Amino acid sequence: KESLARAAAQYLERHLSSGSLFAVGWGITISEVPTFIHSQNIHDLRIVTLNGGLTPSFYLNPYDVGSRLAHIFGGQCYYVHAPAITTSEELCLSLKADVTVQQALEMAKHTDYSMVGIGLAGEESTLVKLRYLNLGETEALRQQGAVGDILAQFFNAQGEKVDCDLHKRIVAFPLEDLREIKNVIGVAGGKAKVKAILGAIHGRFIKILITDEETANNLIKLEEKLS
Repeated sequence: KESLARAAAQYLERHLSSGSLFAVGWGITISEVPTFIHSQNIHDLRIVTLNGGLTPSFYLNPYDVGSRLAHIFGGQCYYVHAPAITTSEELCLSLKADVTVQQALEMAKHTDYSMVGIGLAGEESTLVKLRYLNLGETEALRQQGAVGDILAQFFNAQGEKVDCDLHKRIVAFPLEDLREIKNVIGVAGGKAKVKAILGAIHGRFIKILITDEETANNLIKLEEKLS
């Protein structure tokens, strides 16, 4: 994860410029990216979070990553002021109706670059570990062919968003709208995530992938096997 975070930081240093608008999601690897940024040449970066906050895991919060990046680049961060996952559909709809939430999510449509993590759909999912998903819900996702998630929204191997009650409680940039945004960077690696990464590529949710060599080779092998 450290090597991926370092590579992601180097990519941002090469491609972001002063005044750029950058959107960030959540993830363990993404939370480490600010640690490896050393550029002094980028200023006034505008940052927007792609989803609400995840508690109790402070280190996973896009709020934390966004504020750290804003501090490094002397910029400003615009937050989705809401929990990423709410307790009910009604609360979710109410929060999405908030003007500041709408403004942040609308701003995300016009970013120069965005960065998201790619999660697993099984029992190893971070959302299961944080108890946002129970094993029954995980099994239901498995039966629908879910292979991974981006911004807590699950998709199958073909890159299609699956039906999940959790999606009705998510305050985040819609997964399907990522297809319309330029330069969405996915940061993920490891044998366990190959199917999830390939599903994200098939769904056109990411346009740029930062991964390791072994994962890249496994992605090529799996794609050849499927085709």
